[in-house]
Amino acid sequence: MSCAKERILSLDVFRGLTIALMILVNYPGNSNPYPILAHAPWHGCTLADLVFPFFLFIIGVSCVVALRTKARQNVLPKILKRTLILLLLGLFLNAFSNHFSFTAIRYFGILQRIAICYLLAAITCLYLSVRAQVWVFVLLVGSYWLLLSLYPYTLEANLVGIVDRHFFAPQHLYMRFFDPEGLLSTLPAFATTLMGNLTGYFLQSSYSKTVKSYFILIAGGLSTFLGYIWSIWLPLNKALWTSSYVLFTGGISLMLFATCYFVIEVKQYKAWARPLEIFGVNAILVYVLHVMAFKLQITTIIHNKDGSIENLRDFITHYLFGFVNEPNAAFLYAFSGVLFWLGIMSILHRKHIMIKI
Repeated sequence: MSCAKERILSLDVFRGLTIALMILVNYPGNSNPYPILAHAPWHGCTLADLVFPFFLFIIGVSCVVALRTKARQNVLPKILKRTLILLLLGLFLNAFSNHFSFTAIRYFGILQRIAICYLLAAITCLYLSVRAQVWVFVLLVGSYWLLLSLYPYTLEANLVGIVDRHFFAPQHLYMRFFDPEGLLSTLPAFATTLMGNLTGYFLQSSYSKTVKSYFILIAGGLSTFLGYIWSIWLPLNKALWTSSYVLFTGGISLMLFATCYFVIEVKQYKAWARPLEIFGVNAILVYVLHVMAFKLQITTIIHNKDGSIENLRDFITHYLFGFVNEPNAAFLYAFSGVLFWLGIMSILHRKHIMIKI
């Protein structure tokens, strides 16, 4: 999402790139995609594991840009309204995939975590100095590391799952005994958002755009390196959102944004980025619609003439891309989805329709 009225084109492009990547990695045409396009089974970090941190980083940057001149009493109700809408949208998508069975609805999810991180990021922008936000970031990644180290980093015995099971019944968790968007792991996810906050403040400095892009790029490289070194002791893990994962993925976010910023804001090369901008300005709409469409394809059953049955997604994949092996078919299905939603969003963009929260 974006909370900024004053738009930075390079940020819209980065957001659009993230949306396109999300469709590509999260919704393959079968259960056998290329490993780099699938989430790591537990420890590790693939291309798919970068999407969510990118979103949270972008939210942090957007909030600083939007709130720098706003009065607290005027903007706080809008922040709370956006947070509530995101929470309700997230619950709606969870209910949608569960036939609106609210007795077993999953409470957590992508939009729910985005809502909480957005709320915290906006509040810190309004009430904390930049120095204080740096200290909050350090305390979050440091204390979370210490907390996690009290228990094994395994799927069954980690502290995140213990906290989730303490507060919520199994039917309301993603894996019944663990939720990758659960309560405790939202704290380090907020640390990722804070990296976006701090980047937003630096963008407002008096340095030239060239210097800003170089500095952000170097900071990103350093953060990625530190996160990788830290992973020797604290594994990179998206589901746990480990502190090493915060630095590693936050650093990659910085480097990609710096690249977009340099190419678009410094060099003024903009024409190539038009498709990504179209995705970026309607990010929430793309997310909600494509999740609903994909879940409909998964739950719609097709009865073939030979007596076999398969869901609509598999039917489409076999019918359109059955001439290639499974990983290629999975990729072609996902890439076709990117093009399909780009076409839909292009129509809306030409009509100047942008759905904002």
